[in-house]
Amino acid sequence: MNVRLARFSHLLFAGISVEEAFVDQRTKALTEVDTLPSAHLVTADLPRLRHRLVDTYRINPLRLGWDACTAVPGDGGASVGVFVPFSGAAGLFQMSPSRADGDHPTGWVREHELVLALPADRDRAKHEFDRQRLLVSDWVARINADVEPRNETLARTIRTRVAFESDRARTAELLALDFGPTPRPRRGLPSGLGHPSLASTSGRGGVA
Repeated sequence: MNVRLARFSHLLFAGISVEEAFVDQRTKALTEVDTLPSAHLVTADLPRLRHRLVDTYRINPLRLGWDACTAVPGDGGASVGVFVPFSGAAGLFQMSPSRADGDHPTGWVREHELVLALPADRDRAKHEFDRQRLLVSDWVARINADVEPRNETLARTIRTRVAFESDRARTAELLALDFGPTPRPRRGLPSGLGHPSLASTSGRGGVA
C-alpha cells in the first residue's frame, strides 16, 4: 500500500469558530422544535423527545486513540502516513477554538482517522510525530474546552423550548375543550367543495 500524503496535508483547526458552529446547531434545533405538530407535543414522551433532540444537535468532543495508531509508507517511499483513530465530530478538526494562537498541527481526516504525514527518516519521523502529537493534543484540548460548555448550554436551550412549546400546546388544547369536544374526522370533502358554485359556472360572474 502506497498512498499520496503530502498533497492532502493542510492546517488543522483553522476554519469557522466553534461558536459559529453552535449558533448554527442552535438554530437547527429550535427550528425543529418549533415545527413539531401541537398534537405531538401534547402526546409525546417528552423526556425521550428532549433526549433525541439533544443527542441529534450536540457536537461530540474529540477523543484520540494515540495508542492504536497504524502506519503505511506513502509518496513512493518519501514519507510515512500515521493513522490515528478518533471518536467525536470529525468537523471539529476544521474549526477554530476561542484561543487560536500558536502553531497549528497539519494533517487531514479520513473517515474516523486523523492522518499525519511524516518524513521517511527514522529520527526525523520520530521527532515530527512527537511534535505533531503535542500540537494536536493541545488544540484538541482547546476545542473540547469550547465544545463541552456549549453542549450544556444547547441542551438547556432545547429542554426549555420543548417545555415551553409543550405547555403552550396543552394550554391551547384545554382552551379548545372549553368551547366543545374535538370534532371527529369527517369523510369526504367539506361542505361546499363537492360541487362548483353558481358563480363559477354561470359564465357571468357573481355580480350583475
